[in-house]
Amino acid sequence: MGELPRTASIVVVGGGAIGASAAHALATEGHDVVVLERGAIGMGASSGTACMVTVSHAERMACRASLIEGLRFLPDPAGPLSMRPRPRLLP
Repeated sequence: MGELPRTASIVVVGGGAIGASAAHALATEGHDVVVLERGAIGMGASSGTACMVTVSHAERMACRASLIEGLRFLPDPAGPLSMRPRPRLLP
């Protein structure tokens, strides 16, 4: 990985299916785009969904059961919604 540029017109956070597609479309239109990704491009949540983005998936996300299932992933360091507590960030 090279050094990050000091400036960019557009910064895309996340290099999954949506972020990479958006960055590609914007760059094709001539915009100065930088993609920020924690790991390898396409290997976060997109790898778990095989980069499938469909209406049927979005519809299932808008229910109570999906919210509860998502919350179960928070303590899982390999989960798509993992959060690492950092006590030093607390006020």
